[in-house]
Amino acid sequence: MPENCGESPIIAEGGRLLAAGPREGLGWRAVIVIFLFGGTLLGIYLGRAHVLTFHEVIFAEPAREMIRTGDWGMTRFAGIPSTHKPPLTHWLVALSMLTFQSGAEWVCRLPSVVAAILTAWIVAALAARYHGRRVGLLCGLVQVSTFYTMTQARLAEADMPLCLLVTAAMALFALANVEPTVSPRLRPLVQAGFFAACGLALLTKSIIGPAFIFAGCGLYILIQRQWSSLRFFLGPIGWLVFLAITLPWPIWAYKVHPPILYDWFMHTFGRFGGRLSGGSHAWPLYYFYMVPAILLPWTVWAAPGVVAQVRQGLWRTPPWRFLFAWVAAGFAILTASAFKSKHYAIPLMPAFSIVAAWCVDREAFVRLNRFRLRPLYAGLLVGAACVAVPLIVQRTHPAMWLRAAIVTVTVGLPIWLALWFDYRKRPVATLVCLFAVFWTAGVAVQVLFMPALDTYRAYAELAREVNALAPPEVPVYLVDLPEDQITYYLRFPLTRIDDATVFEETVKGRTDSVFYIVTTGQAANWLSTIGSTTLLSPPVRRSKRDPFSPAFTARVFLKFIPAGPGVNPSVPPNESIKRPIPRPLY
Repeated sequence: MPENCGESPIIAEGGRLLAAGPREGLGWRAVIVIFLFGGTLLGIYLGRAHVLTFHEVIFAEPAREMIRTGDWGMTRFAGIPSTHKPPLTHWLVALSMLTFQSGAEWVCRLPSVVAAILTAWIVAALAARYHGRRVGLLCGLVQVSTFYTMTQARLAEADMPLCLLVTAAMALFALANVEPTVSPRLRPLVQAGFFAACGLALLTKSIIGPAFIFAGCGLYILIQRQWSSLRFFLGPIGWLVFLAITLPWPIWAYKVHPPILYDWFMHTFGRFGGRLSGGSHAWPLYYFYMVPAILLPWTVWAAPGVVAQVRQGLWRTPPWRFLFAWVAAGFAILTASAFKSKHYAIPLMPAFSIVAAWCVDREAFVRLNRFRLRPLYAGLLVGAACVAVPLIVQRTHPAMWLRAAIVTVTVGLPIWLALWFDYRKRPVATLVCLFAVFWTAGVAVQVLFMPALDTYRAYAELAREVNALAPPEVPVYLVDLPEDQITYYLRFPLTRIDDATVFEETVKGRTDSVFYIVTTGQAANWLSTIGSTTLLSPPVRRSKRDPFSPAFTARVFLKFIPAGPGVNPSVPPNESIKRPIPRPLY
């Protein structure tokens, strides 16, 4: 990286260092480019790459049941209250289903795509305000082409909506408090928008959203000693907006299902303190290497951008201190938590997009290639990679070598063009080719690789077989399958019974009844001891590499007729059904 990466004139004002530069808007042309780039990158093959995963079904199935029952208050999974997450993401998925009158995978994932593009727009506008329109445009393109956005925005989960709301709240705070330019008449409106974003963040993923926001803003005030900004948090209008958004649903949910209070506590504070059973425990420095990994490929620019700010003293200016506070406060919260996962850090990542875009702008328009790699040598390197990558893939995944060859050739051409334009000192064309590389790679992976890695498709196909074989209007029983991925692909009516012993009590004495059951292979073995079972479809497993026992992970569709009275199972159910250690959903 060039040593002058990130050079920016600095002026002294009021005894403080401030970055010089115009405060200009993003511009409608840049907005169109960001929306087109992000929409095509994230939207192509959105529904065909893979079926809904387990974590996606946690949101999609309650949304489907909201539409079917008309009950938009309590989220339910196969009729049983689901209390893992607040309802905003479920509502967004349900609204998408109603809009398109479909439950297709792309419909469920569309809210995440929209949230990702809106996040890119907001963070681009924030970057343009402090660093100019060009950096703003680059920032928006960087945001949608990071690894975490390209993966998480294509999933019907809560992380991208939460990222949008945290980013919106931080941007509104910056607008009013970081070198503020908001007129006094508009300040109450900005304040109301800030508190609305905080309230919606709480309805998206519980208290962690507002915690990121208030901790980041508070740390900025502390670093800057800008005590006047505390008045921003004390306005009654803002708190009225926050309470109007956050109070009605929890009060109603508690009245309908009182145990939800304990579930909220465990999924928030229990997870933080490690009291929730199972989970992903990691060492304290987990996020210090995971964040650079999920920021790829832009870590290559974000890291030297941070170094340049420190070396040139830019970190002492309010805009950069604001980004530092945004990230540092969130890192402290995440590091203190006992459970850690890479997607927990996503609401902090837009700050790095600004740093990366700032460095890309300075680097590309000063000198991108310090070594001035000749086109011939660049072509040889790219050609060698196009040969080596398929050979390596052939040794590990023989069936995918042709796909790997197509991807490497497709991506290798714009890489060579980027190096050629850089050699010719044409920075704009270099950047165009650079973003073309990431767009091509993202689309090629989704089209060529993801369908082959879809481990949940077997369950979805079994569900379609169940729908075809089970008699219409006869309920399909889900036995010993609490909140399972296959549920979303089964038709109604469904009856979910998580405990096999409860199912035994339910069917006792009903020897003239026939039950159609989807269950695990191990539970099916136990059911055969209390009645007559007929296998209607071969057992299906998600993957041969499943970490749990085949009997537990296999999904079985069978017809069951209870035995007569006086028949006891040969093996007690508690000994027969061995479950793995439970793990939290997130």
